[in-house]
Amino acid sequence: MRIVRLITDDGEIETRSSTSYQGNQEADSEIVVQIGETYLVEPHNPQKLKHRGRRCILLEASKDMHDRQAGTAKVRFYDTGRTGRVDLNDLVEAPPHEAIQSIVEVVQGPNAGRVGYVDDDDGKGNGIVYFGIPLKAKKYYVIPFRYLREAPAEKKEAYEAEYIAPLSPKFRQKFRI
Repeated sequence: MRIVRLITDDGEIETRSSTSYQGNQEADSEIVVQIGETYLVEPHNPQKLKHRGRRCILLEASKDMHDRQAGTAKVRFYDTGRTGRVDLNDLVEAPPHEAIQSIVEVVQGPNAGRVGYVDDDDGKGNGIVYFGIPLKAKKYYVIPFRYLREAPAEKKEAYEAEYIAPLSPKFRQKFRI
């Protein structure tokens, strides 16, 4: 039995349950979801591939159990910024974004081709990117994660040598750089 506890905008908790199977065994699990939080779409059914592995922000959940879309949630996907519908049962807590606190290359937009350091996200599918010394740069840029890719090894090494190596070990340890 899969139990989903939805915390609504007014603080009420709605409980929804459904049977979900993992392999040949029934899987028991529970998740508490809240509007505005980030989740990962991971269906228990291995044949259900739509949206699998995508990060999203929960925008709303259908409340009417007689509604055609009962048990679904409207979400905004991090990778494209578009909205879509997923089953509430398919949402799991999202681990921290892989691109956070790493060296990335901008592949699209006005900063295309530049290499920078992603420190955080703004919760709306955008990364906070510093070009230059991480966290000490005078300006940061808010760039959608869909425009960012892990920097190629040669660009990553050059960035580390120029901007990260000169930082004191204490500073790097404090900010996990």
